[in-house]
Amino acid sequence: SQAGGWRLPTPDELASIADPARFKMAIDTAAFPDTPPAPFWTSKREGEDTAKAVNFYNGRFASRYHTNAHHLRLVRDPL
Repeated sequence: SQAGGWRLPTPDELASIADPARFKMAIDTAAFPDTPPAPFWTSKREGEDTAKAVNFYNGRFASRYHTNAHHLRLVRDPL
């Protein structure tokens, strides 16, 4: 990827902001306001038709079909 460009986070990057102890809203809402308790895509493909997502409802990973509409939380590479 280009330096300073936006991209999908790795599973580890996205999991680092999930907080499974906050069930039903597994993210710090002060740091990440307006984040819905829903799945967010990661960059990890798991199969031809699936990729890994983190669900901020419970902080867990799940495989999701590419045809499902889920949220994105992009990260930016350093300049």
